[in-house]
Amino acid sequence: MASLFKRIRYPFWWIKFRDVHSGSINRQSTGCRHSLPAGTRQAGEIEAQHTLDERKAGGGRAKDAWGLWVNDFLKSKYADNRTRERYLTAWRTIGLFLKERHIYRPLQLTRSDCLAYPVWRQVPDRKQGKYRAGRNTALLELKILGIIVQEAVWRDFIPANPVRELRLERAQRTVRPEFTDKHLQCITKAIELEPEPRRTMLRHSFLIARWHGVRLNETRLNPMADVDLKRGLIRFRQKGGQSTTKPLHPRLRPLFRKLQAAGAVETYPKMDCQGAWWYFLERIGIRKSLPHACFHSLRVTAASRMARAGISQRKAMEYLTHASTTVHDQYVRWRPADLKEVHDVL
Repeated sequence: MASLFKRIRYPFWWIKFRDVHSGSINRQSTGCRHSLPAGTRQAGEIEAQHTLDERKAGGGRAKDAWGLWVNDFLKSKYADNRTRERYLTAWRTIGLFLKERHIYRPLQLTRSDCLAYPVWRQVPDRKQGKYRAGRNTALLELKILGIIVQEAVWRDFIPANPVRELRLERAQRTVRPEFTDKHLQCITKAIELEPEPRRTMLRHSFLIARWHGVRLNETRLNPMADVDLKRGLIRFRQKGGQSTTKPLHPRLRPLFRKLQAAGAVETYPKMDCQGAWWYFLERIGIRKSLPHACFHSLRVTAASRMARAGISQRKAMEYLTHASTTVHDQYVRWRPADLKEVHDVL
């Protein structure tokens, strides 16, 4: 049951309540002044709402309340750190939706709630900490909700899974283009005209992704710890605490030799790299000639060039750290000239 209390030297009512989704006890300011009758009345309304929510959720003690089992279930089900963190992050967003619709336990979830989720997910709400996501991301999160609700079925919390058989169609995927040699030369020249420290970020991230086909977040390395010039190895750190070690591309030796000589602890300073790259490509006209071009197009370029050169799919997947052939195939682009050999077969 929620309760109000005062704190010394604070002019507002504070409230103690149980979060119906996480199951934790929270204490926070109501923002309502206890010196004002109106403030006390508003604080009382907040207290009443939290108390009502707790009662609907079984007082936070019902065994089927989301907050009492979902986190532990996901942590125990998935051993891979990356998958587990991705699912827990998705669950936190789903929790915002459930809380907004006052769905405190699986039995309250309906098919209409599930159908409404994709629309809700595509509308950002910074106050809640919800960013805008595409339809396909929303459907992936619904899939995760379906896994959770199916576990609730097996635990006898709910008779059937309302997330199953929704038959929602995925949106067509955005096709990231491949950079040609002309585009790569244009980017290289334009980078040198940018001011610091953006120039350093653009140059170093571009060179690393150009020769290794890595993701943008993987280009921020510690040159002293992640690069072994003597053995010719480079380690890329990924989400979830994982890392992969690859042979260092010879074209990157001068860059890392220079950074190590300077005692650098990172390849470039921390900043909004995604936004900087998007506006950079827009500003120099790349996005006009290549719709949907972005930094990730360097990864597409690497995959396409390896396929064109006859590198085996397994080696290319290992180099780009692709876990499945389905994902890898989405990165490969074929040009008309690459298909001429088909004429000889036909």
